[in-house]
Amino acid sequence: MTMNPQASASPTLGFTDDCFYCIEWAQATKWFDQLEGQQPLMTFHPRKLRRLLYRALALAAAGGVNISLIWSLEDLVRPDVVRTVVTEAAALMPYFDRIQLAFLLNAVARDWVKAPEGQLEQLKLLVVQVSRQAPAGICRRRRYRLADVRSGRNRRMRPSRAHIATRSMRDAAKVPPKAS
Repeated sequence: MTMNPQASASPTLGFTDDCFYCIEWAQATKWFDQLEGQQPLMTFHPRKLRRLLYRALALAAAGGVNISLIWSLEDLVRPDVVRTVVTEAAALMPYFDRIQLAFLLNAVARDWVKAPEGQLEQLKLLVVQVSRQAPAGICRRRRYRLADVRSGRNRRMRPSRAHIATRSMRDAAKVPPKAS
């Protein structure tokens, strides 16, 4: 797999075109229904697919991948890029969103890019690793919001919500019991 626009197997002009054509293909072939059949708790629609693909690109950039070299979805679903995306998502995204993103990247590689079997096996292992990672309690963004409540910086919050936020911080600070 190459990472330049001239040698790319995809006939599109760039990443945004490839996303557009993938979404159009997904709507025409009822691909969203197939994905929802595989993962009944997840819902997919064009805006969500576009948002998750661009989020994966942003996570790749945050992980140090040179995004000027990502010209298509084929380049985005390479195992090394997906590993970077999953690693960054573990720190920045809630648990369910991480699983949904990993599942979607695997499905794009399988159905849109038509990746070779070896690459698909590597991506499946990454999806399994993501699904086995337990939720880390409270995500960083929510921790910052709760810190504002505890310090009194967020004066606009109603008292009832402040109580809930304080209780959430107390629950998040509890250490789970050790397995014997």
